[in-house]
Amino acid sequence: MKKPYLIVTSSDKKYGDFLIEHWLTSLKENVNLSKIDILILDYGLSKAQRFYLKNDGVLLKECVKDNHVANIRFRDLLSFLKENNNYEQILSCDGGDIIFQDDISFLFEEHKDSFRAVCEKITSPFEYF
Repeated sequence: MKKPYLIVTSSDKKYGDFLIEHWLTSLKENVNLSKIDILILDYGLSKAQRFYLKNDGVLLKECVKDNHVANIRFRDLLSFLKENNNYEQILSCDGGDIIFQDDISFLFEEHKDSFRAVCEKITSPFEYF
């Protein structure tokens, strides 16, 4: 049965072990996933990493890494959603450096009619005009 919510991230082989050992483990240990599907956009995970994720109930979408993943993940998420458009809410996050420390499932129940984002302050040696 399809769940109403989706958490999506992306990874390749280089970051796949962190994704499995830390990102996914912390997600499963701290977040109520009873209404949440997990999708990994696969940009070259190893065979072993894919096997583990599939056997852990994670959805995988094979993707072509033809540009910077930070940009093309939105294109590939759109492709997935065109075929799987039943989700009420979607959370897209970085799988390479996030550790879930508490339950965030309640966020899917708040402000359902709003697009929400968290901006990350980026420091740069360049001054913007």
